[in-house]
Amino acid sequence: MESTKVYEMVTVFPPELDPQAFDAQVEEVKSIIGNAGGVLLSTDIWGMRELCFPVKKKTSGYYSIFYFTGENFVPHKVRDILRIKEGIIRYMIMISKNMPSAVKEA
Repeated sequence: MESTKVYEMVTVFPPELDPQAFDAQVEEVKSIIGNAGGVLLSTDIWGMRELCFPVKKKTSGYYSIFYFTGENFVPHKVRDILRIKEGIIRYMIMISKNMPSAVKEA
């Protein structure tokens, strides 16, 4: 029997996106989480930030964090889709241990 966990996913989108394209990318990632069987708890948009080191020849990007719950297979499904999706510079999914209070209350 699988257990439900809370996951945190950080994504970095290209800096050349305009605000409408960025919003569309965020909505697409939300639907990817839902289609993979996850339940979105919260989204935290950090906006444009400098990267610590160049990634795919980019030195900055739009950061966003998604908190979601799901069975153990959900992050693997999300990774499989994001791995081939264009328009994301970098992403990382981890089990959330220090959730913001807004997410804990939701």
